[in-house]
Amino acid sequence: MLIMKIKLLYDRGEKIIEVDKDVKVREILVRAGINTETVIVKKDGNIITEEEELKTGDVIEAVRIISGG
Repeated sequence: MLIMKIKLLYDRGEKIIEVDKDVKVREILVRAGINTETVIVKKDGNIITEEEELKTGDVIEAVRIISGG
């Protein structure tokens, strides 16, 4: 069984998430306990969707959305 490792950067920290199958961004966020409606996700400096498939070694960054008035 191949174990994939995805690095998630969030709130000035990082977390390595290991999965044993193909995984989409949304699943990584859910596993990390991040509300998918409160962040945008970047990979290689570009915004990506929650449906993007990831591969081992990918580094994604979840950026908290802040709104105010």
